[in-house]
Amino acid sequence: MLASGQFLVWLAFVLTLGTLPLPGVCLLFLLLGVMGGAFVLTWPLGAEVNPPGLAGIAVAVTNLGGFVGAALTQGPIGAVLDAGWTGAMAEGARVYPVAAYRGGFALCALFVLIGAAITCLLHETRGANVHHRLRPARASAGSEPRRPRGES
Repeated sequence: MLASGQFLVWLAFVLTLGTLPLPGVCLLFLLLGVMGGAFVLTWPLGAEVNPPGLAGIAVAVTNLGGFVGAALTQGPIGAVLDAGWTGAMAEGARVYPVAAYRGGFALCALFVLIGAAITCLLHETRGANVHHRLRPARASAGSEPRRPRGES
């Protein structure tokens, strides 16, 4: 729900870029920040599908996902900005037109929309660790269950 809301805020940002008064832009940034806080909800998801003894590592790896996503999206967004660059420079820095920013921010909106769509694949666990329910499904897929060390 929050990811869908964040997509709508990005969409409003893209559609009003360059025309929205500063207080409106500040409101959109505030909403993006508040809804972006929903990222912490991914931490229990990571813990609930892994063995309880590995919950800390699972949460850490889940937290890493946001940083990896931020790193991987910078290149495509920069490419969209560069594609819209008209050659203008100011004090040695590129100056991009509003249309270039609109394209870059539209890509951000697309990434958020993809994330919101992926959330539709999640199943509610009501806080229960479901690792034990996932294990038999993995074993039936043709992989042999792992045995504890020392057993043959």
